[in-house]
Amino acid sequence: MTTFEQVMENVNELSTNERALMAHHLISSLDEKQDDNAQKVWMEVVDRRSAEMKSGKVQGLSWDEVEEIVKHT
Repeated sequence: MTTFEQVMENVNELSTNERALMAHHLISSLDEKQDDNAQKVWMEVVDRRSAEMKSGKVQGLSWDEVEEIVKHT
């Protein structure tokens, strides 16, 4: 029996809290495998969009405007 099969066989013996902690740990471990360059790329996007807003190249929307768009989509 593989380790995965052993874990799956025993997972239902865990309490709800233990299963939730296990799920959190598993999901968090996926995030750690994220592209090392992702944070840098996202910061470049944030900087570019911020500069566009400050220069007037793009105009932001209020929450009310966004809400109306979403309601009619």
